[in-house]
Amino acid sequence: MKILLNPAYILKPDGDSVLLLGRTGLYSLSATANLSFTGVIHPLHAIILSFIDGSDYESVVSRVINFIPVERKFVESFILKLIDNPDDVGFVYEGVTIGFPKNLIISRFSYKNPFHRYNPSDFIIDRFNLKYRRHKTVSFITLMLNNICATQCYYCYADKRRPTNCTLPLSKILELIQEAKRLNVVSFDLIGGEVFLYPHWKELLFSLVENDYYPFVSTKIPLSKEDIDIFATYNLPLQFSLDSLISETLEKTLKVGKNYTNKVKSMLLYMEEKKIPVAIHSVLHQWNANLKDMSSLFDFLNERKNILYWKPDIGNESIYSLPKYRGKVTPPTDSLTELFNYFKHISVASKIEIKYQGLESPISEVDSANDLTTQEEKVKSFLNRAYCAGNFSQIFILPDGKVTICEELYWHPHFIIGDVERQSIDEIWNSDKALSLYHVKQSAISSKSKCHSCTLFERCRSEKQICYRDIIRKNGSKKWDLPDVNCPLQ
Repeated sequence: MKILLNPAYILKPDGDSVLLLGRTGLYSLSATANLSFTGVIHPLHAIILSFIDGSDYESVVSRVINFIPVERKFVESFILKLIDNPDDVGFVYEGVTIGFPKNLIISRFSYKNPFHRYNPSDFIIDRFNLKYRRHKTVSFITLMLNNICATQCYYCYADKRRPTNCTLPLSKILELIQEAKRLNVVSFDLIGGEVFLYPHWKELLFSLVENDYYPFVSTKIPLSKEDIDIFATYNLPLQFSLDSLISETLEKTLKVGKNYTNKVKSMLLYMEEKKIPVAIHSVLHQWNANLKDMSSLFDFLNERKNILYWKPDIGNESIYSLPKYRGKVTPPTDSLTELFNYFKHISVASKIEIKYQGLESPISEVDSANDLTTQEEKVKSFLNRAYCAGNFSQIFILPDGKVTICEELYWHPHFIIGDVERQSIDEIWNSDKALSLYHVKQSAISSKSKCHSCTLFERCRSEKQICYRDIIRKNGSKKWDLPDVNCPLQ
């Protein structure tokens, strides 16, 4: 039996730790893996996994025990529990449970993408740390090539007060990709604006794939056959943002021409012919959150054989929303309830995966809050919130080379942690600005904020950050140090 460490996951040596992470760009493998998985594992486990390269099972075991002094029985037991495992698996080490995701080791594989090769010596760590903490080197990079679009979406959340094309030379971006590779960065993604309005996007795709990065590009442009063929050559998936297939709806909300809908259909049909995986993302707003628009999408998508998934999301205003559209973006709750029930119903017999579960959140928000009856329970729930990737494992490079911690904070000066024109990625990640922003001191918080005197400040902020984007969206750009919008003590 031949076995392979699932290419949807990657091992990353990270100082005194080893990280096991989902590779967010490989959406073509999403059916067999948890691409959002992130965890810290024992170096011995990493060494064993590094040998699982598609070779025969017996060969893998023999090479492991020849490399390190470990019993065959231990190696075999570890590997066998993870071969085609349908669920997460945990191993206990000195009272600490180390988690491993589903389908970590696979026995059936025929992927076109090259497999990641490891040097087992990279995972030899004498004094290791199993604590989940800020990554020693950045793991996820997103490069924003521009904030210019081919459409004019009325619900746009982006900061377009100053239209910006990429001012970084192509040679500099190629250098950044090389540095990312040296730093064991897991993913290097491209976004816009509109990626395909950047003149050198083909060169960037080539360089990224050559360095084992598989960006998951999103677009609203109906691509030409020649451009689609490039994605077929690289075996790359694509996300298309599509809110309806009713022309009148798209003409009104995106400011596109009458032929736009037919061009989109033709593009998707050609992508099906070329067997390119496509994810469809739909923003629900007040003009399309109805059965007519959603069924127009479902009727077409459900007949396609290359749809990774269809994900409808709720549109929200941002601090950059145009004043004339304030209060006209987020659909009313009754419309969302109707659509949630619609998606739930059609999902039963649907040929495609519909990721509609997120629509339930605003509907059940009040009920969920009522479930937490005491203040103590609410505080405990908040302190157990999920980690934010910004400045924890991820950076965001703006079109002019400035680096921020979050896509939706854009050029907010307080969150700019560096500039790739003047600093290396590693220098930015470990800069005083980045570290002080992550390990924020209570004394740096304004006395007008309740966080300034909160007795739970260290417990709240020592490991996890708050959502600055939501704070600014609610209170304005100058009040970034107010409590998180979900804080029960504010």
